Amino acid sequence: MPAKTTRVDYLIIGAGMSGTVLRRFLRSDSVVLLDPNPESYKIGESIIPTHFSHPVLRALIPAVRKLPSYSQKWGTTFVTDAAVASFPLEPQAAEGAVHVAREELEALMRAEWKTPVVRERVTEVDLARKRVVTDRSVYQVEKQILDCSGPAMVVASAAQDIVPIRPVFSRWTYFDVTSLDDSRFWTSVLDGGRDYRRFEPASGRLLEGAETGGWAPSKTTILTAVSEGLWTWQIPMYKANVLSFGVVSRHGPVSDEQLHDLAERTHAAQYTLRRRRAVPGSALHATHRRDGFARRARVPATLDYVLVADACAFADPIYSVGTGLAVNKAIELAETLNDGGWTPAKRDKYCADYEALLKRAVSAFEYWYTGALLKDDAAAAEVQRDYLYGNAFAPGVAKHYGDAVNDSESREYDGDGLPKGAPRY
Repeated sequence: MPAKTTRVDYLIIGAGMSGTVLRRFLRSDSVVLLDPNPESYKIGESIIPTHFSHPVLRALIPAVRKLPSYSQKWGTTFVTDAAVASFPLEPQAAEGAVHVAREELEALMRAEWKTPVVRERVTEVDLARKRVVTDRSVYQVEKQILDCSGPAMVVASAAQDIVPIRPVFSRWTYFDVTSLDDSRFWTSVLDGGRDYRRFEPASGRLLEGAETGGWAPSKTTILTAVSEGLWTWQIPMYKANVLSFGVVSRHGPVSDEQLHDLAERTHAAQYTLRRRRAVPGSALHATHRRDGFARRARVPATLDYVLVADACAFADPIYSVGTGLAVNKAIELAETLNDGGWTPAKRDKYCADYEALLKRAVSAFEYWYTGALLKDDAAAAEVQRDYLYGNAFAPGVAKHYGDAVNDSESREYDGDGLPKGAPRY
């Protein structure tokens, strides 16, 4: 028997970070959020400050710090053969920077906001008719299909509109941290003959010499350039008792043997690690891979659909900016749709903004691959400001969002994290 057709104004595909936030901020009585398994494992455990810029998101921070996987994040440490550089976050920004499992964070957001998710899997997208078929239902979309499906890129795949940005391959896993001593990090810097630099936010400069503020590398995301086009990430989780360790290569797929060899040879000296035994069904006791993931849709939006965050483009995972981009783009899109709906002019601006953002992101990643990040003040300042903080994602957000952020320190908020007296979303 054919499935009944349901008519909706907006259909959101994917209840990950962008889809959950979009559903929270979109003011419509006719919207469905689809996801067959919203609590599934996702990579992306280093969260930048702009993720929590909006008061509604900021209200979640106390609960986020109580999640089992939470660990402190003071900033980022970059490591090359020749140099080490610390990029600290100023205290007010560090409040919104955390290391945490994505599935835990997203589950918290859905629970706090009582987000309704329809657990259905998309099986067909007919863009010409704005018709989406799932394993249980058929949806006729009256306004726009909003794709928040992440790397699956459901709508762009249906449109056959995906093109590669560059060949990038990754493999990652998790280790138990059996001992932790930050003094070993400093010893390794000296013994390795590396120059040490620290980025000073106040002056926007890379300064040489010893730390002055009690920098703890074990409370940072560590990014290590191993060789040309090959680098690793290290992210402490579960109060630094578990380390997320990943390898990214521009040269081809990374094998399990390469992953574990690089972990043994290049992990930060403050950690003593133990390999985890594989456990069926446990993402934290497994090895993961993603190949050829630096790709984009040629068209970010039409009058019939809008692609959000990774469902539109994913350039490179260097600065752990994915959730900040997803959150802010989702809020921006919701505010745009709330303010008179989608129009050709809004579509054109959305597409132009995404093109500019992607171009900036690709340029910033080259600062890392070429080593300019650790040598050039201007490159370091741009990466710190636009990506480690996330300011690159904020300019397109609607005016009253900016107003809410600017006066958030002086206003009282209600139980939903909104300023008292503000309109309900």
